[in-house]
Amino acid sequence: MPKSVTASAPAHLTLLAFVFLLWHGVLAADYVIERFGLALDMPSLDAVFFTSPVWARVGWAMGVWLGLVASICALMRDDAAVLLFFAAFLGVLASVIGAEIAGIPMEIRGVNRYIIYAALLLAPLIGWIYTRAMKRAGVLH
Repeated sequence: MPKSVTASAPAHLTLLAFVFLLWHGVLAADYVIERFGLALDMPSLDAVFFTSPVWARVGWAMGVWLGLVASICALMRDDAAVLLFFAAFLGVLASVIGAEIAGIPMEIRGVNRYIIYAALLLAPLIGWIYTRAMKRAGVLH
């Protein structure tokens, strides 16, 4: 039985869903480039990828791909986006913890690693909070 939507979608839902899609799309492209070695030599990023524990690499994959699927679900006004953004946040959190355990350099390509951590963690967290609010408002189905 199809679910019915009780509220009309606000304009900012589509805008933010596209922003999340762009963010996670860039992360997905970066993941594929790094995973299959398609990039130029970037030793500071390679150190993170090859020295972090396996569970951290699994968390990174979860964060990237679940975030991308969550963004697509948000565009489709599907309430699965709420759970997917939360799972993506947990995956990125695991990868950040793993990167800290691995002892990555303080700067990655000239940017402080904590700024990178904050950006990586905030995107799925904000996506989760936003889609949860939209679900409670009856916008997502």
